[in-house]
Amino acid sequence: AGGRTHQLELPFFVLATQNPIEQEGTYPLPEAQLDRFMFMINVDYPSEDEEFDIIKLTTAVYDIQLESVMSKEEILPKDIVFVVDTSGSMRWNNQMEQAQAALVKCVESLGERDRFGIVSFATDVRTFNSELMAATAENRKKAMEWVKRLEPLGGTDINEALLKALEMAPKTTEGSQGKQRPFMVVFLTDGEPTVGVDDPLKILEALRHLLKPVNNHLVLSPLFLFNFYG
Repeated sequence: AGGRTHQLELPFFVLATQNPIEQEGTYPLPEAQLDRFMFMINVDYPSEDEEFDIIKLTTAVYDIQLESVMSKEEILPKDIVFVVDTSGSMRWNNQMEQAQAALVKCVESLGERDRFGIVSFATDVRTFNSELMAATAENRKKAMEWVKRLEPLGGTDINEALLKALEMAPKTTEGSQGKQRPFMVVFLTDGEPTVGVDDPLKILEALRHLLKPVNNHLVLSPLFLFNFYG
């Protein structure tokens, strides 16, 4: 604000509101700002009861007391594998550069208690590390340098890349103090499989076979997909 940068202590997240201006509607956010947010929630016009509540909230005097819900130490550390497409089609429209910038930002934002892995794929599959490693400052720096050296070349073997990512899943999801440690996969690509198994339904079936029960519970790893289209 005011040309100054305010450094916030991790973890934090940003909420932005797009409010109506009189009767003019809202001005859309520019594209450079839109891609900084992960999702958008559409809030429709309030009901009559909600309008009365809004009037009460904006005209009454409240002594609001804020209470901490949890500390950063209570937030569970995560295990995460980033899977990035480096096939030849990623060279178009700066798609490779966009994927690299996004991946560098993700790695940079990891907490010290997190563990991570990186898989790149084209015709062949490569890994930065063969198993999950601690997200120390040194490891994050090495990972970001590795990501910046990636070059787009070859086909698109999605199946082998995802199988390799799930092979990194820990044998147990239990973390410190017996709490469940989440495992997730972030998948960045620009298209469909062209090498190896090229049927998306068969790829999903292969992934189900790799998922194994942990403590008599089936562990379903969240898979976050980001597409880079020209």
